[in-house]
Amino acid sequence: MNEILVGTELQDVTEIDLTKSANRNQGYNVLEDLVLIGIPVYYREIPEVVLPFFKRLTGNKKPVFIVAVYGNVTEGNTINQLKNLLETKNFYVIGGASFIAEHSFSHEEFPIAHGRPDAQDLKIAHSIGQQIIKKLVNFDRILDIPKPPFPESTAITPSPHKGMAKFIVEQPVLNPESCMKCQNCVESCPTDAIESDTFLINESDCIRCFACVKSCPNNARQIKFKWIPPFFKKAQKKRREPQIYL
Repeated sequence: MNEILVGTELQDVTEIDLTKSANRNQGYNVLEDLVLIGIPVYYREIPEVVLPFFKRLTGNKKPVFIVAVYGNVTEGNTINQLKNLLETKNFYVIGGASFIAEHSFSHEEFPIAHGRPDAQDLKIAHSIGQQIIKKLVNFDRILDIPKPPFPESTAITPSPHKGMAKFIVEQPVLNPESCMKCQNCVESCPTDAIESDTFLINESDCIRCFACVKSCPNNARQIKFKWIPPFFKKAQKKRREPQIYL
Protein backbone atom coordinates (compact mmCIF):
# COMPACT_ATOMS: atom_id res chain seq x y z
CA MET A 1 0.00 0.00 0.00
CA ASN A 2 2.75 2.45 0.89
CA GLU A 3 4.50 2.00 -2.46
CA ILE A 4 1.22 2.59 -4.33
CA LEU A 5 0.86 5.81 -2.36
CA VAL A 6 4.44 6.80 -3.18
CA GLY A 7 3.66 6.25 -6.87
CA THR A 8 0.74 8.69 -6.72
CA GLU A 9 3.08 11.42 -5.40
CA LEU A 10 0.24 12.70 -3.20
CA GLN A 11 1.43 14.75 -0.21
CA ASP A 12 -1.53 15.54 2.03
CA VAL A 13 -2.45 12.05 3.26
CA THR A 14 -4.62 10.75 6.10
CA GLU A 15 -3.82 7.20 7.19
CA ILE A 16 -6.18 4.97 9.17
CA ASP A 17 -4.65 1.81 10.65
CA LEU A 18 -7.42 -0.80 10.69
CA THR A 19 -5.44 -3.12 12.97
CA LYS A 20 -6.37 -0.74 15.80
CA SER A 21 -9.84 -1.45 17.20
CA ALA A 22 -10.26 2.21 18.22
CA ASN A 23 -9.99 3.22 14.55
CA ARG A 24 -12.38 0.51 13.40
CA ASN A 25 -15.01 1.62 15.90
CA GLN A 26 -15.38 5.06 14.35
CA GLY A 27 -17.52 6.19 11.44
CA TYR A 28 -15.96 8.23 8.63
CA ASN A 29 -17.58 10.65 6.22
CA VAL A 30 -15.04 10.51 3.39
CA LEU A 31 -14.32 13.85 1.73
CA GLU A 32 -10.79 13.21 0.40
CA ASP A 33 -10.07 13.26 -3.35
CA LEU A 34 -8.80 9.66 -3.47
CA VAL A 35 -9.11 6.68 -1.15
CA LEU A 36 -6.78 3.66 -1.04
CA ILE A 37 -8.03 0.70 0.97
CA GLY A 38 -5.91 -2.36 1.66
CA ILE A 39 -6.95 -5.43 3.65
CA PRO A 40 -5.57 -8.92 4.27
CA VAL A 41 -7.39 -11.99 2.99
CA TYR A 42 -8.80 -14.23 5.75
CA TYR A 43 -10.35 -17.55 4.83
CA ARG A 44 -10.55 -16.30 1.21
CA GLU A 45 -12.73 -13.37 2.27
CA ILE A 46 -12.80 -9.95 3.91
CA PRO A 47 -11.70 -10.28 7.55
CA GLU A 48 -14.84 -10.34 9.67
CA VAL A 49 -13.24 -7.99 12.18
CA VAL A 50 -13.19 -5.08 9.69
CA LEU A 51 -16.69 -5.50 8.23
CA PRO A 52 -18.38 -3.19 10.80
CA PHE A 53 -15.87 -0.46 9.94
CA PHE A 54 -16.70 -0.53 6.23
CA LYS A 55 -20.41 -0.50 6.98
CA ARG A 56 -19.96 2.77 8.90
CA LEU A 57 -18.26 4.57 5.99
CA THR A 58 -19.94 7.22 3.84
CA GLY A 59 -18.25 7.36 0.43
CA ASN A 60 -19.81 10.46 -1.17
CA LYS A 61 -18.98 9.07 -4.63
CA LYS A 62 -15.26 9.46 -3.93
CA PRO A 63 -12.90 7.34 -6.07
CA VAL A 64 -11.40 4.35 -4.28
CA PHE A 65 -8.71 1.86 -5.26
CA ILE A 66 -8.81 -1.43 -3.35
CA VAL A 67 -6.03 -3.87 -2.50
CA ALA A 68 -6.26 -7.42 -1.14
CA VAL A 69 -3.10 -8.95 0.33
CA TYR A 70 -2.78 -12.72 0.72
CA GLY A 71 -0.12 -15.25 1.67
CA ASN A 72 0.43 -16.92 -1.73
CA VAL A 73 -2.46 -19.38 -1.28
CA THR A 74 -5.46 -17.61 -2.86
CA GLU A 75 -7.06 -14.17 -2.92
CA GLY A 76 -10.44 -15.91 -2.85
CA ASN A 77 -13.45 -13.61 -3.27
CA THR A 78 -11.98 -10.69 -1.37
CA ILE A 79 -11.59 -8.19 -4.21
CA ASN A 80 -15.14 -8.46 -5.53
CA GLN A 81 -16.57 -8.63 -2.00
CA LEU A 82 -14.83 -5.40 -1.04
CA LYS A 83 -15.85 -3.75 -4.31
CA ASN A 84 -19.51 -4.67 -3.79
CA LEU A 85 -19.47 -3.56 -0.16
CA LEU A 86 -17.89 -0.18 -0.90
CA GLU A 87 -20.32 0.50 -3.73
CA THR A 88 -23.19 0.06 -1.29
CA LYS A 89 -21.49 2.76 0.84
CA ASN A 90 -21.51 5.18 -2.12
CA PHE A 91 -17.86 4.87 -3.20
CA TYR A 92 -16.83 4.84 -6.86
CA VAL A 93 -14.41 1.92 -7.26
CA ILE A 94 -11.92 2.84 -10.00
CA GLY A 95 -9.70 -0.22 -9.70
CA GLY A 96 -8.08 -2.83 -7.53
CA ALA A 97 -5.19 -5.24 -7.13
CA SER A 98 -4.18 -8.32 -5.21
CA PHE A 99 -0.66 -8.63 -3.82
CA ILE A 100 1.28 -11.35 -2.09
CA ALA A 101 2.91 -10.98 1.33
CA GLU A 102 4.50 -13.47 3.68
CA HIS A 103 1.78 -15.75 5.02
CA SER A 104 0.80 -15.15 8.63
CA PHE A 105 1.58 -18.81 9.39
CA SER A 106 5.03 -18.56 7.83
CA HIS A 107 8.02 -19.11 10.10
CA GLU A 108 11.62 -20.26 9.90
CA GLU A 109 10.83 -23.98 9.81
CA PHE A 110 7.97 -23.62 7.29
CA PRO A 111 8.36 -20.44 5.19
CA ILE A 112 5.47 -19.39 2.94
CA ALA A 113 6.04 -16.44 0.59
CA HIS A 114 9.04 -15.40 2.67
CA GLY A 115 10.40 -12.02 1.55
CA ARG A 116 7.22 -10.95 -0.21
CA PRO A 117 6.48 -8.29 -1.21
CA ASP A 118 9.87 -8.18 -2.90
CA ALA A 119 11.51 -5.61 -5.20
CA GLN A 120 9.51 -6.84 -8.19
CA ASP A 121 6.23 -6.50 -6.27
CA LEU A 122 7.12 -3.01 -5.07
CA LYS A 123 7.96 -1.90 -8.61
CA ILE A 124 4.50 -3.01 -9.74
CA ALA A 125 2.89 -1.24 -6.78
CA HIS A 126 4.71 2.00 -7.60
CA SER A 127 3.54 1.76 -11.20
CA ILE A 128 -0.06 1.27 -10.04
CA GLY A 129 0.13 4.52 -8.10
CA GLN A 130 1.25 6.34 -11.23
CA GLN A 131 -1.52 4.73 -13.30
CA ILE A 132 -4.18 5.74 -10.75
CA ILE A 133 -3.23 9.42 -11.03
CA LYS A 134 -3.17 9.27 -14.84
CA LYS A 135 -6.62 7.73 -14.80
CA LEU A 136 -7.97 10.46 -12.52
CA VAL A 137 -6.53 13.44 -14.43
CA ASN A 138 -7.81 12.20 -17.78
CA PHE A 139 -11.45 12.75 -16.80
CA ASP A 140 -13.26 15.89 -15.65
CA ARG A 141 -15.85 13.90 -13.69
CA ILE A 142 -15.15 10.93 -11.44
CA LEU A 143 -18.29 9.18 -12.65
CA ASP A 144 -16.96 9.28 -16.23
CA ILE A 145 -13.98 7.10 -15.32
CA PRO A 146 -14.55 3.65 -16.82
CA LYS A 147 -14.57 0.81 -14.33
CA PRO A 148 -12.17 -2.06 -15.04
CA PRO A 149 -13.26 -5.70 -15.25
CA PHE A 150 -13.17 -7.33 -11.84
CA PRO A 151 -13.35 -11.02 -10.90
CA GLU A 152 -16.83 -12.53 -11.04
CA SER A 153 -19.01 -10.96 -8.37
CA THR A 154 -19.78 -13.03 -5.28
CA ALA A 155 -22.00 -12.01 -2.38
CA ILE A 156 -20.50 -11.84 1.10
CA THR A 157 -21.42 -15.16 2.66
CA PRO A 158 -19.82 -17.13 5.50
CA SER A 159 -16.85 -19.00 4.08
CA PRO A 160 -16.74 -22.77 4.60
CA HIS A 161 -13.09 -22.19 5.50
CA LYS A 162 -13.93 -19.83 8.35
CA GLY A 163 -12.41 -21.00 11.61
CA MET A 164 -10.07 -23.45 9.88
CA ALA A 165 -7.00 -21.70 11.28
CA LYS A 166 -7.62 -23.02 14.77
CA PHE A 167 -7.62 -26.58 13.44
CA ILE A 168 -4.30 -25.97 11.67
CA VAL A 169 -2.21 -24.04 14.19
CA GLU A 170 -1.94 -23.83 17.95
CA GLN A 171 -2.65 -20.71 19.95
CA PRO A 172 0.65 -18.76 20.26
CA VAL A 173 1.13 -19.42 23.97
CA LEU A 174 3.63 -17.25 25.81
CA ASN A 175 6.95 -18.55 27.10
CA PRO A 176 7.23 -16.48 30.31
CA GLU A 177 11.00 -17.03 30.57
CA SER A 178 11.50 -15.24 27.23
CA CYS A 179 8.90 -12.52 27.75
CA MET A 180 10.29 -8.99 28.17
CA LYS A 181 6.84 -7.54 29.05
CA CYS A 182 7.31 -4.96 26.31
CA GLN A 183 3.56 -5.01 25.47
CA ASN A 184 4.27 -5.35 21.72
CA CYS A 185 2.00 -8.36 21.45
CA VAL A 186 -0.83 -6.58 23.25
CA GLU A 187 -0.57 -3.49 21.05
CA SER A 188 -0.27 -5.42 17.78
CA CYS A 189 -3.29 -7.69 18.33
CA PRO A 190 -6.12 -6.53 16.03
CA THR A 191 -8.85 -8.12 18.16
CA ASP A 192 -7.55 -7.02 21.59
CA ALA A 193 -7.38 -10.69 22.55
CA ILE A 194 -4.29 -10.43 24.81
CA GLU A 195 -4.54 -9.37 28.45
CA SER A 196 -2.13 -6.52 29.19
CA ASP A 197 -1.24 -7.78 32.69
CA THR A 198 -1.08 -11.57 32.28
CA PHE A 199 -0.43 -11.67 28.50
CA LEU A 200 -2.89 -14.56 28.28
CA ILE A 201 -4.90 -14.90 25.05
CA ASN A 202 -8.68 -15.07 24.95
CA GLU A 203 -9.13 -18.08 22.67
CA SER A 204 -12.53 -16.97 21.37
CA ASP A 205 -11.07 -13.65 20.16
CA CYS A 206 -7.82 -14.98 18.69
CA ILE A 207 -7.96 -15.16 14.88
CA ARG A 208 -4.49 -16.71 14.46
CA CYS A 209 -3.07 -13.72 12.59
CA PHE A 210 0.14 -14.14 14.60
CA ALA A 211 0.83 -10.43 14.76
CA CYS A 212 1.87 -11.13 18.35
CA VAL A 213 4.51 -13.59 17.15
CA LYS A 214 5.87 -11.32 14.44
CA SER A 215 6.04 -8.29 16.76
CA CYS A 216 7.83 -10.05 19.63
CA PRO A 217 11.51 -8.99 19.84
CA ASN A 218 12.52 -12.04 21.88
CA ASN A 219 10.59 -14.91 20.24
CA ALA A 220 8.48 -15.41 23.35
CA ARG A 221 5.62 -16.71 21.20
CA GLN A 222 5.92 -19.23 18.38
CA ILE A 223 3.87 -20.65 15.52
CA LYS A 224 3.18 -24.37 15.93
CA PHE A 225 1.23 -26.40 13.37
CA LYS A 226 -1.21 -29.11 14.41
CA TRP A 227 -1.06 -30.38 10.85
CA ILE A 228 -0.01 -28.92 7.49
CA PRO A 229 -2.66 -28.87 4.73
CA PRO A 230 -1.49 -29.80 1.22
CA PHE A 231 -2.35 -26.35 -0.14
CA PHE A 232 0.26 -24.81 2.18
CA LYS A 233 2.92 -27.10 0.78
CA LYS A 234 1.85 -26.08 -2.71
CA ALA A 235 2.05 -22.41 -1.72
CA GLN A 236 5.67 -22.95 -0.72
CA LYS A 237 6.62 -24.01 -4.25
CA LYS A 238 4.59 -21.83 -6.63
CA ARG A 239 5.21 -18.12 -6.86
CA ARG A 240 2.01 -16.18 -7.42
CA GLU A 241 2.08 -12.74 -9.00
CA PRO A 242 0.04 -9.59 -8.32
CA GLN A 243 -3.24 -9.22 -10.22
CA ILE A 244 -4.23 -5.73 -11.35
CA TYR A 245 -7.69 -4.46 -12.21
CA LEU A 246 -7.27 -0.93 -13.52
